[in-house]
Amino acid sequence: MAKRKISLIGLVVVMICVLVFAPVVTAGIYFIHTVSGQLQHTASETVSMYLNEFTDRTDRMMETLRDGVYYLTSDSAAQQMMSSSKPLTQIQILRLEQNFNRTFSLGDSLNPDVVSAIYLIKNDQYVPVYGGNYYLNTSWRVRQMYQTHENCNSARTLYTHYAIIGYAYMIVDFVDLNTMQPLGKIIVELNIDKLLSTLSLNQLYPSTVVIFSGAQGKRIGSLQTDLFRENEDMNKWYHASSSLRKSRERVDIYIPNAEILTGVRQSTRVYFLVCAAILILALLLAATCLILLLRPLRQMLHTIGSIGSGDFSVRMDETPYTETTAISHAFNDMADRLDTLFQEVYQRGLLLRDAEIHQLESQIQPHFIFNILELINVRCMVAGQPAICTTVQNLAQLLRASVVNHGKQIITLQEELDSVKYYLALQKERFEEKLQYTVDVEDDKLLGCYLPKLTIQPLIENSIVHGLEPKRHGGWVRVSIWEEEDAVYIRVHDDGVGFDPSAIPQPGSDDKHHTHVALHNIERRFQLLYGEPYGMSIKSEPGHGTSIVLTLPIITAPPEKEKDLC
Repeated sequence: MAKRKISLIGLVVVMICVLVFAPVVTAGIYFIHTVSGQLQHTASETVSMYLNEFTDRTDRMMETLRDGVYYLTSDSAAQQMMSSSKPLTQIQILRLEQNFNRTFSLGDSLNPDVVSAIYLIKNDQYVPVYGGNYYLNTSWRVRQMYQTHENCNSARTLYTHYAIIGYAYMIVDFVDLNTMQPLGKIIVELNIDKLLSTLSLNQLYPSTVVIFSGAQGKRIGSLQTDLFRENEDMNKWYHASSSLRKSRERVDIYIPNAEILTGVRQSTRVYFLVCAAILILALLLAATCLILLLRPLRQMLHTIGSIGSGDFSVRMDETPYTETTAISHAFNDMADRLDTLFQEVYQRGLLLRDAEIHQLESQIQPHFIFNILELINVRCMVAGQPAICTTVQNLAQLLRASVVNHGKQIITLQEELDSVKYYLALQKERFEEKLQYTVDVEDDKLLGCYLPKLTIQPLIENSIVHGLEPKRHGGWVRVSIWEEEDAVYIRVHDDGVGFDPSAIPQPGSDDKHHTHVALHNIERRFQLLYGEPYGMSIKSEPGHGTSIVLTLPIITAPPEKEKDLC
């Protein structure tokens, strides 16, 4: 009867339960029941509640301000006053102020301490229609903002001035609703210090730091930022943030962890003492396991080393443990199969060599084609057929570009346009005067940008085949390339028969005809490569031509791994 093996896992589990599990559970229960976790949880919920309340209140206030500004702009009396070339009289100013105040009379979203003033500016006349305390230099601040940000116009962005601390401004054009021409400005002044003071977290955590930021992280206002030291370790702070839903502003809150965990230092000290004890016990456990496992592991390592050196005749002996015995059996089975695997690898190597030979043969064929095309070109020149020579040359250049770019997933815009021009030249030879085309690149520096291969040519082929061929008198195709807002725009425009974009069959449909399905493939390819901001837009209707615009990121260097673009 075979002797029963000792389970190594069972032995380790017993030792861990005795030496490690009990102390760890005891220390964990002790620390969980301390106030540390409760205080952190309470702080997180409290900050979240205050932050949500603050952002909701600020969102409502900003929405109320936007509604008030739009109401004042759409008011017929205000439009008439602002359209007049004469300065506003005191009666008109009073009427504007009454109309503006009426906007905020139905709600409580507007905090008069935060919204310190609203000014209407017309021909250098600064008219306060809400608030505007002369003794608080409100008029001076508004004048400085107008002179510095005269061209700004946004109801969802707050602007600041380097010389004005603690205030932010909403600047909106007052436009003529008939002509949409600016008649003046509406400037709203917000006291950011008082806005942030409504957060009220300092009552609970006196060292709370609040930062109110605008677009691109530009700081608009803050409270107690002097508590941040240079090169501050942010791991010492609890951080929470929230963005306004209908604006570009964001609120960041920093609370010292030490302030949250006040009163738990003793618990932390005890916890670390327990952890130190657990570590010592774990080291003792590891030493015991090492002694028990060292002998069979040494034997296994010696056998593995022999296999690695090329001696495939060695085998592992049985060990005293169930698990290591199973390993030795599996290893021995693996060694028995090595010869078979080596034979398979050898056969695969022969197949790979044959594949490489076939690949070399396929590389010879394009050179043969180019030689034949060159021979045809020479004979056409001798025969006095320059038009045929040009056609053959364009075909050869198109084929050569395909061979040169074979295996490349991305190419430069210059390489793509070369292929496009050869293709258009061949189509021009085919259609003669029925086809007119232009290729316009706004800036030559865009020619060095990278894009997926066969990006533009399928669109041009789509325009010619589906747009111009059905048209009796032909037409034109225009390719325009320009840069705008950190993106490359490529537009392919034709005056062909057009089509209904909603009628394009989806990929995988049962439509057997060659249609515009390739457009879906191109759009899907761009979205997979670059994401939602980039892709393709189609404008077309039957009888009015087609305009396809591609939006691509500016890539000035090829990626390290082209397979990522496959």
